[in-house]
Amino acid sequence: MAMGATFTALRHRNYRIWAVAGFVSVIGTWMQVLGVNWYVLKETGSATSMGLTVLLQAIPTLLPSVWGGALADRLPARPLLIAAQAAHAALAAGLAAVALTGVGGLPLIYAISLATGAVSAIEGPVMGRWCATLVDRDTLGNALALGSLTNSAGRILGMSAGAVVAAAVGPALLFGINAVSFVAVVAALFAVRQGDLHGHQVAATDAPQPPAASGPASTTYAASRWCSSRWRCRSCSAAWAATTR
Repeated sequence: MAMGATFTALRHRNYRIWAVAGFVSVIGTWMQVLGVNWYVLKETGSATSMGLTVLLQAIPTLLPSVWGGALADRLPARPLLIAAQAAHAALAAGLAAVALTGVGGLPLIYAISLATGAVSAIEGPVMGRWCATLVDRDTLGNALALGSLTNSAGRILGMSAGAVVAAAVGPALLFGINAVSFVAVVAALFAVRQGDLHGHQVAATDAPQPPAASGPASTTYAASRWCSSRWRCRSCSAAWAATTR
């Protein structure tokens, strides 16, 4: 009985699909975090340069996240999220190209880091609205707990496997793996059944609407924290990795 209650959120088909995609994506994200730190530190030998990469990813959260909130209120979520995954995949592929060829070097790594932070900042609020629809309100707490668990497991696996891969063949493969991991998220976005989405957020995610104060703010906030902690807060992930060295 207790075991069944632990995995209540998994009874929702949409959540199961999203959880698997999230686990794949969080592994790729942490591989990329490690890969960027590895590359910059190897090229410069400077912890300051590595910290600059983290800063560039964090700066966009100061302003673009406000625009992301406006987009989350006004536009359908799925097309925006698909576009964001495509952008993330392209940026990760760009990192792989720099690591393989050396073209662009550190300036391009810094530019890609800044762009990655901007995409994540805009995407985060949209992802929060989307995630609020995957389970009903009674199950949201359990979904948050399972999300934290899969995030931790993905972080451990991503960093551990990433270190082995980087030591063996270099960081380029880590960036390539992260680029491919976004395919899982896009596939999940298409696989989620729109008719099974829950709560007052359905309208906001399925059709353009003007901003409205509908539903408890705590639901949206909690879902946003769940999603951002799982995949999208790459600048936070990088900062955590840097500060725990």
